Amino acid sequence: MDDWKTQLTKLFKERENVALTEIAVAKVIDIMPDIKLSLSDDIILDVDDLVIASRMYEIELQAGDSVIVMPTASGQIYYLLDKVGEPHVS
Repeated sequence: MDDWKTQLTKLFKERENVALTEIAVAKVIDIMPDIKLSLSDDIILDVDDLVIASRMYEIELQAGDSVIVMPTASGQIYYLLDKVGEPHVS
């Protein structure tokens, strides 16, 4: 039986070729509770494709708003993290 160091080394080795996930900006098509987001013309995410951060339920999203999303390693589910802020003008 392998010891914990060998098992840990194997886990790191398996992860060497894993693609990194990238944060993206999506557009709100439909608002909560049946939210839909557009990543592109071809990719539409609905509530079944999302893990929604609890703070997002406190934000009043409107159609056309930009939001920050990040895919899971599989790319099948996306985390809805935040709304894109307004530019700060001084």
